[in-house]
Amino acid sequence: MRYVSRTAALAVASCLLAIACTPPDPPAGAGDPTPKPTVQRARAPTPTPQPIRTAEPRQNNLPTPVAQTPTDIRVTQVVDGLQLPAALAFAPDGRLFFNEIQKGMVRILDASGVLQDEPFETLKISRRKEHGVLGLALDPDFATNHYVYVFYSQAANNGVDPDDNRIVRFTERDGLAHNRTIIRENLPIGICCHNGGRLAFGPDGKLYVTVGDQNQAERAQQPNRLNGKILRLNPDGTLPSDNPLPNSPVFALGFRNPYGLDFHPLTGVPYVTENGEEGHDEVNRVVAGGNYGSPEMDGIVNDPRFVDPVWESGLGRLAPTGAAFYTGQAMPEYTHDLFFCAFVTGDLTRIRLGGPSLDQVAEQGVVAKDCYLDVVNSPDGSLYFTSITAIHRFGR
Repeated sequence: MRYVSRTAALAVASCLLAIACTPPDPPAGAGDPTPKPTVQRARAPTPTPQPIRTAEPRQNNLPTPVAQTPTDIRVTQVVDGLQLPAALAFAPDGRLFFNEIQKGMVRILDASGVLQDEPFETLKISRRKEHGVLGLALDPDFATNHYVYVFYSQAANNGVDPDDNRIVRFTERDGLAHNRTIIRENLPIGICCHNGGRLAFGPDGKLYVTVGDQNQAERAQQPNRLNGKILRLNPDGTLPSDNPLPNSPVFALGFRNPYGLDFHPLTGVPYVTENGEEGHDEVNRVVAGGNYGSPEMDGIVNDPRFVDPVWESGLGRLAPTGAAFYTGQAMPEYTHDLFFCAFVTGDLTRIRLGGPSLDQVAEQGVVAKDCYLDVVNSPDGSLYFTSITAIHRFGR
């Protein structure tokens, strides 16, 4: 298998993601990077769209540090030689689907941990910063219909610049993609950053989508724009009749760059990770019609116009990425805890939620390192997570 050096991979990753961090040094022999202008978020007052549901005002809670990770829980490498693996999704038969973001590939790892030589699909992606194959989800009825949903940045005719962000659906047959169907096209895209692009099916059977503000921060507060939103769609791309905004895919608004997305196993409520502008990264409990404040606020501020995050990083820059609630049986001490990766630190962080609405953090702590992009529950009760070049297993 071809080996990708960590230095080179980090350079590629910095060009792609650029999420609230200083890029690593370029590989030996590379020229000085071209300076980029800093994009400042708008702070002008903006109208607050309706409907809005806000959480109860609260103070910053101080979580209890967690105990040391049990010694019988270990991190092992599953496969390496990859390039920005993300959007992990296990099929009922034990195969693992995932994206190599900037290669434009959807890959399959078989149930025994062997990487399928031929990609499931290779897409024509834009080569601009933070573009690529960003999201992937398997249909809840995958065992019957074999539907695979993919969010990616479609390239324009020149093969470099973007055309749009879009969601497509394939039918898997013998490990390959067939019957390409466009589910949603013309989603916001820019030359650069804050695409979001994560896909996840909720317990209600709807397809949830994270969309970043595309460096057009003011649009996150405009209900008629899809920038800076969480979308909720029927699996065929049509609009659910019970969305909070009539005739709109918007489920919640006011986000800068929402990334990880999962649903609480007991309540079914979605939670997302979000990258702040200068620190104040967040984990948000997403309520229908909620306004999460960007670009007017970051972090916990107790502003009655907006919904405060469940967790924030303060001035620290973590750049949280993929997230998953633990639902397995092999590590009962972590039942229903939320785990997320961080692109700046590589920490696999665990938080335990508390409070009547599960909008407080009771415990938190780092349980592993080298978790940069995504984390998911596996069929054997472990967690799988991704570094820049590899997929790892965290478990007994």
